[in-house]
Amino acid sequence: MKKHSLNKEHLLFVAFLAFAPSFAITTMAAGFAGPDEVYTVDDDRNTRILANLKLARHCIENEDYTMAREKAMIVLELAPNHPEALDIIEKCNDYEARQLALEQAAYEEARQAGTVDALRTFVRIYPNSRFASEAQARIDDYSLWSQAQQEGTVQAYENYLANSTVRAYANEAQQAITTLKAAAEWQQLKTSTSVADIESFRSRYPNSANDLEAQQRLNLLKGEQNYQNGNHDQAIAFFDQYKSNAPLEGQYLEHYNDLLLEREYNNIKTSTDVDRLRPFLNRLTPQHPYYNDISNQIAIGLSQQLGQYSSDSDYETALGYAMNPATRATVEQNISRARDARRSYNRRQHSLAHQLWWERNLKFGWNIIGMDFWKNTTSFRTGMRIKLGTHQDVFNISLGADYVYQAYTQNYTNGQGKSDWSFHPICHQVAVPLNIKFNFTNGRNSCSFYIGCAGEYAYTFAKASDYDGLCNDYTLAVEPQIGFNWKSVDWGFYWRKYLSGYDLLKDGAEFLTDEAPSDQRAGMYFIVYF
Repeated sequence: MKKHSLNKEHLLFVAFLAFAPSFAITTMAAGFAGPDEVYTVDDDRNTRILANLKLARHCIENEDYTMAREKAMIVLELAPNHPEALDIIEKCNDYEARQLALEQAAYEEARQAGTVDALRTFVRIYPNSRFASEAQARIDDYSLWSQAQQEGTVQAYENYLANSTVRAYANEAQQAITTLKAAAEWQQLKTSTSVADIESFRSRYPNSANDLEAQQRLNLLKGEQNYQNGNHDQAIAFFDQYKSNAPLEGQYLEHYNDLLLEREYNNIKTSTDVDRLRPFLNRLTPQHPYYNDISNQIAIGLSQQLGQYSSDSDYETALGYAMNPATRATVEQNISRARDARRSYNRRQHSLAHQLWWERNLKFGWNIIGMDFWKNTTSFRTGMRIKLGTHQDVFNISLGADYVYQAYTQNYTNGQGKSDWSFHPICHQVAVPLNIKFNFTNGRNSCSFYIGCAGEYAYTFAKASDYDGLCNDYTLAVEPQIGFNWKSVDWGFYWRKYLSGYDLLKDGAEFLTDEAPSDQRAGMYFIVYF
């Protein structure tokens, strides 16, 4: 809607229109009316009502709600409860309410911004607002507050509180005063040794910037106070609180370390755990009050650990920590027990070593098959073996007992003119061989090649009737050997040489061979050990 303004000429003209009819009617009634003509007051009232309503409507169109309300009120005086006048007044009230809300919101926004520029902008836009005077007062108050901030003294802030009418920054001023007073007082107290004075300061300035420093000072003083009074757990607690924010220094650090050392000492002074005691002892000097006690505990702990595996050096180490005769006696008693255990252990180990040696080196076996031959004589044998040593040793010794079957084989031409042979037993013997074998081994191989030598005595316990006079009662022979040794198998070849006069057949048995009686044979054997 376009806004129109009313000047003085307009207002005079409207007023003339409102009052001229009444004036004319009155004049006519007084000077010209005849005896039969009547002019009523109602006509005048209606004319005034119409004129004021028209003026009120015109004011509303031009958004002059104050003038519009005044004209409507004139109408209500002439015609109470006039509906159009009441409607105009309601419109004026609605406008003023909206205008007031708008001004209040703008003022609150400027006030919350808290700057002079925001408040000045509000006054410029709403110079006639009911909040304009308050905004101006806040502008003046801000200047007073800025001056106090620039000076930054207790006196300046107190002057602000005394001279300000708005006191918009009263809380800030009071807080600044408290902060300045607390800082000044703390400068006097920060090196104080009075717990009561510092506690009083904290109670009077609970949220000051120096509160943490005051608390730290209290922790330090209370820690030292409890240390001097012998309340060591409380002293450690206060020192720990201080250390959570800053490192301890000087005598406080020294006393704190003493307290920790004492606590640790109380926890381990009756322990015999050498792993805990030794590091603690290493932190002490020999002159320290705890040194001898801890050293004695280490001596006892070490002596309790002595056993069958301990050496003389272990005994001396335990004795070296003993600091008094009683501890030394205890340690020596434990050493004596350990020595007895070591002797018993050594005996068991010696016996076990012998047992293991025999288990490893003594083997029993069976000569599965052994056979040898030369010219027309052949023998077969089987029997037991006892071997000392293994295939991984440099040499082995074995002793056996064999049953030996001696036979004579003869080739001839049968009745059909074909070559044939016959097998005739000569004798039965019990042979006792003794072997020495040298292994080519590195001590870890699974098979070894060997070169050996054996001597054998054989007793003839049964002779064939045809050869009774031709066999010796016993034989003596030597055997060079070669072969292969495994853990459980011995496979070898030999060349047997009977000693002169102790071979199998006596002189005169030439008919058994193509030549003179043989004193040599070649053979092989296969022995399994268990």
